[in-house]
Amino acid sequence: MFLVSKFYVKISPTWVITEDGRNPSGGPDVSRRVVRWTNPERNLQILFHVRFWTSVLRNRKAGPISIWTGDQTMEVATVPAWIQQSYGIDGDERDLMKLLDEEAPLIAAEEDEQADNAIDAEVEDIDEEEWQDEPDESEEEKVDGDASKTFTERSRIVRVPNFDSGMISEPMLAFGGKHFHVDPKTGLALYGPYSLAGHTGPTLSAIKIGIVGPASMIADAEAWLQACRGTLTNDGTQPFLYPHFPGMNRSGPFQCDLALGDVWRETIKESAYRTATSKPEFADRVKAVIGLYVKSIEILAGREPRPDIVLCCLPQNVIDTCTVQKRRPRPTKLKTAGRRPTDRNQMGLFENGGGVGTETEEWGHQNLRRGLKAEAMQFGVPTQLVWPRTLRLSAESNLQNRTQDIATRAWNFFTAIYHKAAGGAPWRLAELEPGACFVGISFFREILSNNPRMRTSMAQAFTAAGDGYVLRGHTFEGNDREAGRTPHLDKRVAASLLREVIDLYRKQNRDSLPTRIVVHKSSRFWEEELAGLEEACESVPRHDFIALGPRGLQFYRTGDYPPLRGTYVKFSDSDLLLYTSGYVPFLRTYAGARVPQPLEILEHYGDSPWDTVLREVLSLTKMNWNTADFAGSDPITLAFSRKVGQIWPSCRPVQRCDRNIDSICSAESVAEL
Repeated sequence: MFLVSKFYVKISPTWVITEDGRNPSGGPDVSRRVVRWTNPERNLQILFHVRFWTSVLRNRKAGPISIWTGDQTMEVATVPAWIQQSYGIDGDERDLMKLLDEEAPLIAAEEDEQADNAIDAEVEDIDEEEWQDEPDESEEEKVDGDASKTFTERSRIVRVPNFDSGMISEPMLAFGGKHFHVDPKTGLALYGPYSLAGHTGPTLSAIKIGIVGPASMIADAEAWLQACRGTLTNDGTQPFLYPHFPGMNRSGPFQCDLALGDVWRETIKESAYRTATSKPEFADRVKAVIGLYVKSIEILAGREPRPDIVLCCLPQNVIDTCTVQKRRPRPTKLKTAGRRPTDRNQMGLFENGGGVGTETEEWGHQNLRRGLKAEAMQFGVPTQLVWPRTLRLSAESNLQNRTQDIATRAWNFFTAIYHKAAGGAPWRLAELEPGACFVGISFFREILSNNPRMRTSMAQAFTAAGDGYVLRGHTFEGNDREAGRTPHLDKRVAASLLREVIDLYRKQNRDSLPTRIVVHKSSRFWEEELAGLEEACESVPRHDFIALGPRGLQFYRTGDYPPLRGTYVKFSDSDLLLYTSGYVPFLRTYAGARVPQPLEILEHYGDSPWDTVLREVLSLTKMNWNTADFAGSDPITLAFSRKVGQIWPSCRPVQRCDRNIDSICSAESVAEL
């Protein structure tokens, strides 16, 4: 890897499960097993892996790593690249290099124990003798000892930072009464949802909730909603990360009540569920269950007054039979033509978020959630899928069943429906440039087309106020051999798509042009794309075109916690890393399950300085109104596009809009995605 005029060796440690000690096993089951295995690993464990592979690459000899490049070798120092920060986490400073020398045998023993727990019966017959050739820890230390230096001493030879780095301060959010805070939950609890200028409080005062499902779950849902009208508490061990829920009522922070009643209930009979879930084919079961809910949603949508949102309660037997497909349909030659092998196996320890447009989509309604969302859109009523575990009234969380505590579930649930039900804005960004329009460009696969290589471009536009719209662009045939698995636009299509965004902005802002256009894309730009985007922006004073994505680069603090959220590493003005996930000082912890992976600014073409680009990306990670979490890992421009790209391909052609003014879809109408 070439960074800032130097070559670096990138080590991506992982665990490999085999059946014979030599050939890696594949498949989603193995991948999930490895993910569960590696989830607990943190800085010290990762450093343990890096040291192991450094030793392997040196052939367990002293000195640097030698790599053959033609008729000569290139020597790579074994000293890790590093950066230096002027800030840190109080009480979390450790000498990991020295600690690793002391605890390596313990870590090795822990890894063995985790391996035994993670590998199930189908892969437990690995030939143990295949591993006996590996030297134990003491033998490796003897080899390393030939260099007369410990790993700690070798790591301290060079003390000059390799790259510039710093930190972007946490963006502020605006709530009711023009008050500001960094945390969505705390801001909502203290000041209530964002209120428009000239209003003393939120304009949304009640939410009419429709409920569809079996009679028992409808009763459970209403009991849950009634409980959420009052204060909900948890164990209080992490009051900043998991605060108590203040209640959803007119006198509480949301200043909004819940309207329930017989007119907004529609029961699905148990016999109908049995008939639908007894079908032998997975696709037929999914189709039948979707039909039950769509029919009920249509009935509720036709009642007066119609509900603001419909809760679709999924019983456990539907979840068991319609949400996990044991065997995927065998693709035909037409579907696989020109497709490259997908590198989605156990060979990566870190989760590389697949680029927009690269996700392998299933054909037809092979996914219950996507199919139900797509079919329900025709009625213009937002939907919320509810699982039995969501309605549990116990306060405790259950990590094994991925159930959050009752207060956290309520925070996320009511933040989402407050926005979905009537487009209410729980919060807005306080410091984003007025007049700026942020656009995420993505693609989705036309899974209902007879040609599996058909792609459709899509743009998601977001204003500084948080208003969002989706525009469906041109449909074209992708060429994986020429363009790779990530589609690209030609000049004409790129210009047309962005002009539609600008025209929409003018219509929504009293014929005013945006002062700046910012385009986010999860793949690098081609020259034709840049030319088309620049042509469309001729009437806009300033523009920035930014390619974002993960490249697998990682930095580790010399402590137990990962880097702070907002930490950046600068390779050049157009190539930077930004930690959108990490330790959050306000929360006093890192809330993620795995070592966070930074988002990389791969390319930047435009007028704004690099620090402005980073600050805006970090700000846009806080604009997901489908949850009350502190922030996401991706800016809303990309995160939202992935959700839309999952649902929109499942919509029937009659549900989609032609490429005219009707092709504009308010973000509120797809907020439930």
